[in-house]
Amino acid sequence: VCSSDLFLAYMRALKETGQKVPPTVAAIQALDRADSRRMKEAGFDYVCYSMEVWDERLWPEIMPGKSESVGHDTWMDSLKAAVDVFGPGKVMCNFVAGVETAVPGAYASPEEAAEKTLEGVRWCYENGIYPKYSTWIVSGGARYNDRPAAPLEYYAKFLPGRQRLFGEY
Repeated sequence: VCSSDLFLAYMRALKETGQKVPPTVAAIQALDRADSRRMKEAGFDYVCYSMEVWDERLWPEIMPGKSESVGHDTWMDSLKAAVDVFGPGKVMCNFVAGVETAVPGAYASPEEAAEKTLEGVRWCYENGIYPKYSTWIVSGGARYNDRPAAPLEYYAKFLPGRQRLFGEY
């Protein structure tokens, strides 16, 4: 069963209640154009294909499943195709801000890591995609639970940069 099929079944069940359906977002893996169209036709107003980490070099380390099953370039193509289907501003991409600092030696500084993520934020805006972010929180049992949280310098660079880009676009 494809994950889009599960979301489509959810939407059908929701509509069968006869209640007014509020604006809906499918936060789901990146889908191809045909599946994005199915989501739109079913009644989803928005989709969110969470990239989580912009830097393609870190995908195999941080997101081995996404790296192997979909890949960075295909993920980006899926985001752009979703904009064609849903329209600009109706496609979101979430980044997990700070997780890239958990990879030893990936960046010379936390600020460099933040700049790399801001490249992804800019790319999203330039392609009609709303870039969201969540803050990486170190939690027990999770990958990198033995690593320190992203340093303050990361967020001191990332947060104003994101706000600046939001103002630009």
